[in-house]
Amino acid sequence: MVRALNALRTLVGQNPDPRVAIVAQGMLIRLVLGALAEHPHPRVQNGEVLVLDTGRLHGFV
Repeated sequence: MVRALNALRTLVGQNPDPRVAIVAQGMLIRLVLGALAEHPHPRVQNGEVLVLDTGRLHGFV
């Protein structure tokens, strides 16, 4: 998951547009969102669109 968070930070940092589309396996998405929110995230449905507050990426250690 640390690699995924680092990759997200890189993608967000390299993209001047605040909107970035990322496609990943549901479990990874669930784990990343849960870590950033500091509580478990429910199951991610196939094709589900989720919005991530990228500000949380920069503060996450």
